[in-house]
Amino acid sequence: MKNEIIHINKIWESMVKEKRDPTLLPHIDINEIVSEILAVGPFYYYIIDFYDFSIPQISKGFKEAHGLDPNQIETVKSFH
Repeated sequence: MKNEIIHINKIWESMVKEKRDPTLLPHIDINEIVSEILAVGPFYYYIIDFYDFSIPQISKGFKEAHGLDPNQIETVKSFH
C-alpha cells in the first residue's frame, strides 16, 4: 500500500505546475443571487443601523418597488 501511495504522489507532482497564476474571476454578489432565486416579483433589501437609524445600504430593487432613488434614502426618517 505504501508503494502505491508513493507512486500516486509522484504522478500528482508531475501534473502540478511549478508556477501557478491566479485566475481572475468577476465579483459575485451572493446576496443578490439568492434573493433573485427566492423572490417572486420585485424585491429589495436594506440594512438599518439602529444606533442612529441610518440606512447604509439599499439594494437596487428599491427603486423598482417604490419608484424612489435608493441613493436619496439615508435614514429611516427619509421614508416619511
